[in-house]
Amino acid sequence: VKLIERVKPATVGLRVGRAYGSGVIVSEDGLILTAGHVTGGPGRRVDVTLSDGTRVQGTTLGRNRAFDTGMIRLPQDRKWPYAELTPAGAVNA
Repeated sequence: VKLIERVKPATVGLRVGRAYGSGVIVSEDGLILTAGHVTGGPGRRVDVTLSDGTRVQGTTLGRNRAFDTGMIRLPQDRKWPYAELTPAGAVNA
């Protein structure tokens, strides 16, 4: 429950063209990590719905097909709520 409370503000809904998905804001300056099959290529417009229902526009930065990951950039006009990523190797399997 504590974890959900911490990451909920950083969780977003996404619409890229006719594709829908979800993502997580991973930096204070508005980078969103999501699935690559949602983002597609760079430069696409994204409708982003924040956890409080606010809607903003973002732009796809691209994807990594090998890992099916993609990045989206939110406007850099404010500090965004975000979930901090753990460095690789820092989590015990």
